[in-house]
Amino acid sequence: MYHVMASREYGENRAAELLAAGLRHFQVGQEELKAARKNDVRKSLLAEMIQAQTSVRLDWINGQLGMGTRTGRCRLIARERESLVNDRKSRVVHEKLHTMAIINDLNHLALGLESFEHWGDRNALE
Repeated sequence: MYHVMASREYGENRAAELLAAGLRHFQVGQEELKAARKNDVRKSLLAEMIQAQTSVRLDWINGQLGMGTRTGRCRLIARERESLVNDRKSRVVHEKLHTMAIINDLNHLALGLESFEHWGDRNALE
């Protein structure tokens, strides 16, 4: 049971990082994006990326982006996946968001290593 909860927490944290990267890229607040039309291309791009890279449920994505019904979300995500194959601009934005999320991961890792190094120093002093 712990593994399932840890996996869900990791997926939601990763999804939140991807969402934050998208909000920064599009220079929009979450509430503003949530209030945009349900078929807003920014929403479908973020939803596709979150679904492809995490294990979060569509309900979580809808709670964050306000994309309407489950059927509508699935349709928009499928349409976005098709556009990634056919539309260079969509692919570029998708890759940029993915890179931003990776940089965020590396920053978190670096912070974790710094605190680990300090922990090691304290033990050496004792």
